[in-house]
Amino acid sequence: MIMATNVKQIGLRLLPWLISGGIVAYLAKTTDIPRFMEILGSINPWSFLLVTILGMTVVFTLDSFCLKLLFQRFMGPVAYRDMLSVKGTSYFLNIVNYNAGAGAVALFASKKKGFGFLESAGLMLFLNAMDIFALALLVTIGLTLGPDVEVLTEAQRSGLSWTCLGLGAVLLGTIIFWVFKAPFLPGKVRDFRIFYPFRESRVFDYPFFILLRAFFVMQYVFIHWGFLKVFGIHVPMSHLLVYVPILTFIGVLPISIAGLGTTQIALRHFIAPYPPIAMAAPLVVGFMLLSTSSLGVDMSGTSSALADAMSQTATNPNAHIDAYSTASIFGMLLGRIAIGLFTMRGTIKDFRSES
Repeated sequence: MIMATNVKQIGLRLLPWLISGGIVAYLAKTTDIPRFMEILGSINPWSFLLVTILGMTVVFTLDSFCLKLLFQRFMGPVAYRDMLSVKGTSYFLNIVNYNAGAGAVALFASKKKGFGFLESAGLMLFLNAMDIFALALLVTIGLTLGPDVEVLTEAQRSGLSWTCLGLGAVLLGTIIFWVFKAPFLPGKVRDFRIFYPFRESRVFDYPFFILLRAFFVMQYVFIHWGFLKVFGIHVPMSHLLVYVPILTFIGVLPISIAGLGTTQIALRHFIAPYPPIAMAAPLVVGFMLLSTSSLGVDMSGTSSALADAMSQTATNPNAHIDAYSTASIFGMLLGRIAIGLFTMRGTIKDFRSES
């Protein structure tokens, strides 16, 4: 019985790695690898590095600041330096398991600050709930500003709208139950220690933390926009307001490693309508044909070949999209690992000193 339980636990731990490995193998099989490598070699490495460093720096500092405000509101004063340390360490743990990162933050608060572990875990639960509401808010804004989102059918747009509306109703119900003590759930639920922040929250706390987390997720929108520019792909910002929250939600699902594979499949679907060469094809081919007629230069064969190549890329843009998604994911992943390795030593030292 114990052996069967251990095998099951090992299987559950390996499952995200197997899923990521399987999806990555599928991506490699369905893309043009030489073209993929050619695209990676053609981008400006300094621009890519700049987007990665700036993006990770802003995300890290803002994420830690959100954590500081959260603990300060419900637990008491905490140093920003401590939140930087534990958040950086949680980034490293998130690579293996997203929940492990949240657990590390709760354990840190419990051991170093003397907060109850369950209450601290409740804070992470509260923050995750605010994240979901913030993602719904951004999707709603994106659908409002960009009703012509390329890859979404009318049914999908309607489904997203109803989902956001449903989450709005859940938010309203949460406030009514926890803040105004409406008795539509068993009252003893409010006594559970893990729901401490919900029990202590006030009406103002919900819009404050939802807007704060929406502003935080917006940094990912700008990061994706920057990476897309590096790879010469133009996606309207209003469309990214819809795509990025969905990608964020997919990335934190504990079914893959750091979103590897799952987010790349999603990006293929989202970015396919914006192939970079397809956008330039009419202009380039038109210019070459104009040169042929006005300058008397016979470039019809070249124009035809170029048009065929562009048409092929437009109908099968996987290599370009995979190059963008793989590079951006690994760039951010390496940034997280670097931050985690830098902060982990201080966090472990704090744990040892407290013990």
